[in-house]
Amino acid sequence: SSASLKPIRQYYFNYLLFGPIWVARQVIRMFGIRFDSESQINTPALNRVLGAIFALDTLTAGILRMPFGVSILVIAERR
Repeated sequence: SSASLKPIRQYYFNYLLFGPIWVARQVIRMFGIRFDSESQINTPALNRVLGAIFALDTLTAGILRMPFGVSILVIAERR
């Protein structure tokens, strides 16, 4: 049988990085660059910057409720 779930709260996050991630993915696709994982293009300095942006994003995403983002969070309960 299927689970009947009732969404209680949902919102997008990673909205601050939506544009840069989209551009990076387009460049990667345009030049045919192949990676096993997008994490292969990360550096410690870039990771610190992105970590700070992500921290701000996760603090504000539930409040601002942006209509877009790279990820979505859904909290649901069984009916």
